[in-house]
Amino acid sequence: MRGHLTLYRPGQSYLHQRNPLAKVLATAPAITLVTITADPWPPVVFLGAATALLLIGGRVPLGRYLLVVSLIAVIAFTHVPLYGLLARPELDPTVVARLGPLRLTAGGVAVGLATALRICALASLALLYAFTTDVMDLVRALVQQWHVSYRFGYGLLAAYRFVPMLETELWTVQAAHRVRGVTHGWGPLGRLRALRRYAIPLLASAIRRAERVALAMDARAFGAFSTRTYRRRLRLALGDYALMTSCWLFTALAGVFLWQVGLLTRLTIAP
Repeated sequence: MRGHLTLYRPGQSYLHQRNPLAKVLATAPAITLVTITADPWPPVVFLGAATALLLIGGRVPLGRYLLVVSLIAVIAFTHVPLYGLLARPELDPTVVARLGPLRLTAGGVAVGLATALRICALASLALLYAFTTDVMDLVRALVQQWHVSYRFGYGLLAAYRFVPMLETELWTVQAAHRVRGVTHGWGPLGRLRALRRYAIPLLASAIRRAERVALAMDARAFGAFSTRTYRRRLRLALGDYALMTSCWLFTALAGVFLWQVGLLTRLTIAP
């Protein structure tokens, strides 16, 4: 199939071999700390740690990682001028820039910068899953180890498998339109005409595929029993425990160190 709708690529790195739930548990304390801190330095520390872990432990190409993070950073750093213009009165009212009646205050810029860094740090921690975790393995782990209903899990998995199929169908329809010389015009109206012409064959194809999947699942008595067997079982290995322990220890030590040197001064859900 053409294209990739996820960031995951198969690999044999340390992070690729880890249980998906181990990665969730390992990063949960760091995500919590970054979420509730209002200071800029804790996100910087965990942004650097997540980047190093991805590049070394996940063997993610540097260019590919920087491309994704730069796109997130562009969106995140729009908070700097936004907070600078809409700062609360109790923040530092020192004006750092003016644009007509608009005033950019130092307190607002500081809060905007801290918020942008938090977003980048949280995104980097989330990329630990996105780059190294197969969605199918995540669903299997949720069903087998956290005892999520397999009816829900495998239903979600079936829906997820439809996405690349529909993507391929869309490319086929587009190619057929080009071969027939079908034009949609330019601008918003052209896009609306193209959407209407693409939607009908895609919807028909999706309905046919859904019917086949439903019949196949019904023929295999899917959902008839409370438990089921699995061709592949996921378990927590020694490397998974090592990952969780090291990440928890790093989060605790980093938090204590930042607090001791005065770089972690306040915790809040929203700055």
